[in-house]
Amino acid sequence: DGSATVPLHLKVAASLGPGAILWAVAALALSVGTPSSPSAPFYSDIVEEEQVRLQESLDAEAPVEKTPSLEEQDKREQTMRACIAYVLERAFTVAAIEAASSMILETSFGWQPERIGLIVGASCASSGLLMFFILLGRRLELFEDGLVLAVTAPIGALSSLLFVGANRTSAWFILVADVILTASAFSANGVTDGFANAAARQGTLYSLENYTTVKTVLLCMGRVAAPPVARAMIHSFGWNAYAAMQLAVTICGAGTAFKIFTLMRPSETNALRQRCFGWKEVDN
Repeated sequence: DGSATVPLHLKVAASLGPGAILWAVAALALSVGTPSSPSAPFYSDIVEEEQVRLQESLDAEAPVEKTPSLEEQDKREQTMRACIAYVLERAFTVAAIEAASSMILETSFGWQPERIGLIVGASCASSGLLMFFILLGRRLELFEDGLVLAVTAPIGALSSLLFVGANRTSAWFILVADVILTASAFSANGVTDGFANAAARQGTLYSLENYTTVKTVLLCMGRVAAPPVARAMIHSFGWNAYAAMQLAVTICGAGTAFKIFTLMRPSETNALRQRCFGWKEVDN
């Protein structure tokens, strides 16, 4: 009869749909790139050429040094272990966010499940948009990967402070913290994966295949363990206990990220310390 009205959350979801599609297409185009001309080589040809070039480079360097020094090998192993630790920290943090935020929005603010699903989904999309701009800056060479790691991990830890007392103030503090923390964790994890690829050594315990396997297992473990732990923490000890747990985990994650940064970018680390604290470490 024309008197029925469309619910507000469905209108908002419909309005977000085209934007989400455009964002996905733009991110895909930025990540993959486009050929410079119709005669540009296919991706498989480029990969094959890069593999040949890499093999030639390795063959040329082999007579000089077949195996890394003990110091270099220890540095690689430390990097791999730190990257593996950050994978677990990131997986736990992000999975806990989804479960805890949904719970507190329903119990403390009285939001309906439909609204919670829409808003939490929108916050995830906002995190993706923020990660897109970080990726764009890296692609345009506005900043290097090491700087992304050194900045995003501490920012994620600081954003978790917005959780403290947010259950009695505003739900938007929780959602803003969710967006910043998720984007920071994923961006930093992308850089640590790149450093792990660089530090991996084939034919050893710290090979790329082993790293990928362990990473997959830890991601699953983090996503399985985090939701019940977060909800049990809120139910038994309150929201601020969960906030303290997230703060502790993200601080540990920031420390792990900075450890990776110091191992892989020692010169940049010294420059950053000198700029921030007025002192630097002398390389041995």
